[in-house]
Amino acid sequence: LHTLAPALRAWQGWGNDAGQPLPYELPLEDYVLSGTLRPVHASGLRQFSASKGHGRTVLALGIDALVWSALGETRPVQRLVMDAPPAILMPLPPAAARARLQSLLAVYAQARRSALPFMPRAAYAWFKRDGGRKGWSDARGEWLKREGYGEGQDPWVRLALRGADPFLDGDHDVVGLADFDVHGGAMIQDES
Repeated sequence: LHTLAPALRAWQGWGNDAGQPLPYELPLEDYVLSGTLRPVHASGLRQFSASKGHGRTVLALGIDALVWSALGETRPVQRLVMDAPPAILMPLPPAAARARLQSLLAVYAQARRSALPFMPRAAYAWFKRDGGRKGWSDARGEWLKREGYGEGQDPWVRLALRGADPFLDGDHDVVGLADFDVHGGAMIQDES
């Protein structure tokens, strides 16, 4: 409980009004995104994750933040993620957020045609270093870590990739990642 005290103080400092759900339908080129953002407070959209800020967590929070921006919201996103300082992210202009969501949907469409070469943690490790050799090395570490229990050793992942391995095959031009602004798709803006 002691480790959660700073996060709790930040959450309370952002206001104590009751959060409300915000249902949305967001038309994009070939898709309509629909869902509910919550909790929305007078001060903005609040996000909390009890897991560490790695691939899946950052992507899920980032998509919600992009939807928030695409809807034309001007209030900030207030984010708490385990083992990270509280963050306040200002929304992007709606057109920029829509473009980034469209990029994510292009990756989604690619994934429907063929398996993407990375799982979330390896992809996040790759983009944190803006790709390149160091990013590739970090992603490989995620792929192979935990005494044979990395993302690349998962039997379902191996089946989906049909024996392909981006690290053994040396494919640095990763389909679905090389042409995708991963940093922009996962985060809206630098933390302030």
